[in-house]
Amino acid sequence: MSIIKPSDFTGFFAISSDTYTDKKLRVFISQFEGSILCKLLGFDLAQEIIAYLPDRDPADPLLDAIIDPFCETYEHNDCIYESKGLINLLVAFIYYEFITQNPFKNTPAGNTKSQYSSTKETPNQNLYRLAEQRRNEALDTWEAIQWKINQSLTDYPDFKGVEEKPVFQNVL
Repeated sequence: MSIIKPSDFTGFFAISSDTYTDKKLRVFISQFEGSILCKLLGFDLAQEIIAYLPDRDPADPLLDAIIDPFCETYEHNDCIYESKGLINLLVAFIYYEFITQNPFKNTPAGNTKSQYSSTKETPNQNLYRLAEQRRNEALDTWEAIQWKINQSLTDYPDFKGVEEKPVFQNVL
């Protein structure tokens, strides 16, 4: 069972909705969601989150603390850590994968196939760069969640997350 669904792709992450797109987006969600969580949290903690998130019952304040949005200041260096929430992070990363691996242009009227050769700059290039920017912005949430966990490692003994780097498509 997936944590996110096609209806979560709204606002900055809006993807045209139709039967074909929703089906394809569900494939991307099932393909990437678990992998993203494993990199962020490590396998065991990711499995805890996957089991917990559908209904959050019974409530677990430690899991809620890393799932929900937060903004905290680290007193030792006045660094601010802001998480827009785990759902937002997953949507941003899957949005990037969907847009950059999909040969269709995402428009308000639906998805249209590009008429250009893949060797030339296409109208989709701007969309690819926007998806890349959204994914890279979500790295602030990635870092904030891992920072919060590292502040209380005894509460999260299964944490084995890794650092994630920004991506930059070849622009030249």
